Amino acid sequence: MPTTDSVKARASELIKALDGQDCPRPIACRLFADKMISIVKSRNPTDKTFGKLAFACGYVMLLVTNQVPDAMDYLLAEFNKVCMYTVPKHLHALNAQARNTDYFRLIGYQEEDGKLQSTEKYLVNVVAYVKLYAAMVQTEIKGVRHPHGLAEGWKWLAMFLNTLPAIPATAFALHAFLKVAGFALHKKYGSQFMKILDVISRHFIPALKAQGSKVHPEAINNLQNYLNDKIYLEEPEGQYLAQQLLSKMFL
Repeated sequence: MPTTDSVKARASELIKALDGQDCPRPIACRLFADKMISIVKSRNPTDKTFGKLAFACGYVMLLVTNQVPDAMDYLLAEFNKVCMYTVPKHLHALNAQARNTDYFRLIGYQEEDGKLQSTEKYLVNVVAYVKLYAAMVQTEIKGVRHPHGLAEGWKWLAMFLNTLPAIPATAFALHAFLKVAGFALHKKYGSQFMKILDVISRHFIPALKAQGSKVHPEAINNLQNYLNDKIYLEEPEGQYLAQQLLSKMFL
């Protein structure tokens, strides 16, 4: 479990590296972005929740980009490169023949031992990348300006539901985002956020169900349970780090 001191120390190290003279700023920013995003690949593959670490990374990313604003552009570019759903966007295959190896690489499938990873592993990575993005977006620290905060998360959610199809990958991505950022979005936007949830309930989930066996039940159940159990009212696990940071660093 990341501690307040470890998060603060890591952020300080990164800020010094970005402000140093050893490496040109653009290169340093790119290395920082790559380092943060690579945490998804280097995490324990058996940990499918990726919650506590994502929140800790969110604080590091905010503390660093607040001091070095240029780094946010590189961070977002890296997010968008490894997971198109952080844009958000979706690439449609024109037909069954177009769903070939090149297409799967294009939408983010990684190669393992010379062949494409399984769809299950791909979806686990999609969830992790979106959770990391959501953790960054929802992080708030008193007195620290966020260059890509909740307002951007709100835009992301609206664009996601307006432009992306209801398919297993988008269902897992949407649930991952809500699970991490939904509490903060509900707290900030209240009734407007509830309207978004109504759209998910009345349109997105039925569109998933209409596809029958093509959609894994988990993709539907995750969203259905999120709404039925009102998970957006529960502070997500890992947010306790926020209280520690606020009390020790800024209050």
